[in-house]
Amino acid sequence: MKEELTDSNISFSKNVKVELAHSIPADLTSAVWELMALHMSCGHIANNRTCYKHLSSDNMIYFKQLLEVFVPSEQILMSGSGSHTIEMAVNILAQLQSEDKFRRVSALFFDDEARMNQISKNDMKRFDQHTLEKGVRCFMKAQFLLCGSMSNPLHAYHFSFSCKQENAAEITRMLLAEIDLSCKIIRKDELFIVYNKESQFISDFLINIGAHRALLDFESLRVEKELRNNVNRVVNCDSANTQRIANTGARQAALINIIEKSIGLQSLPEDLHEVALLRKDNPDLSLKELGEIAQPPLGKSGVYRRLRKIEKFLKSQIEDD
Repeated sequence: MKEELTDSNISFSKNVKVELAHSIPADLTSAVWELMALHMSCGHIANNRTCYKHLSSDNMIYFKQLLEVFVPSEQILMSGSGSHTIEMAVNILAQLQSEDKFRRVSALFFDDEARMNQISKNDMKRFDQHTLEKGVRCFMKAQFLLCGSMSNPLHAYHFSFSCKQENAAEITRMLLAEIDLSCKIIRKDELFIVYNKESQFISDFLINIGAHRALLDFESLRVEKELRNNVNRVVNCDSANTQRIANTGARQAALINIIEKSIGLQSLPEDLHEVALLRKDNPDLSLKELGEIAQPPLGKSGVYRRLRKIEKFLKSQIEDD
């Protein structure tokens, strides 16, 4: 599965949507929450007919099956010419309020058709917390199918909903907060983008919408990415240390060359003379490595102290001159 996500032309988002599209809600309340997302995203009612426009070819079948929960399939017409559209010869919201089996459920969500796209925090008080959280998860599942996107986690962590209307973006952000998920909103051209760029948010979102296979793939890719980043940090750190050792060794060797050419290395005390010769001949070695080849061997701190004394010796000679 990981190879399919990273090497094929199928995006990570599409894999998530393919998984979600196999689970039509099992109960009316969940179905109405998903219908709310559909209606808010692309619903339109005119002349007692309902129309959902600009659906993708990938999710048309799913939402047709969702609508069949409420109306007979023969009343649903799908059109793929130009804009992918689902049309119904009924006002679906009026249908919900007129039929006994739907009326009690739909009354929890809206008082009239105009209220369908105007959910507020006060509306949330109609539900107990468990029912609300379950409903929000259903809403977010449908919303992701409609306008959600997330990048391949190997490349970046970026999650977003692209809403056509500002109130839809605000409602989406408000509902996400009900399941402890926080997002920001920015306007980009004609769209209102609800987004988050944190890996933990994406992981929590996938759990909430029931995309368990995608969650496993995401976590696997996240671990792989973090492992790569850790390896790169270690390599970069090693490279920086190597460069630092080389720079320090070259500087110390240059100072020793100055002493040799000016007054000779034999002018150094015996313990410094040996370390000076070792550094002169081995400018690329670390302090630890210099100490290991000294006779007798020296510790890193011992080598460091002797080289510091050599630097002070040269400085004192310059000051005397």
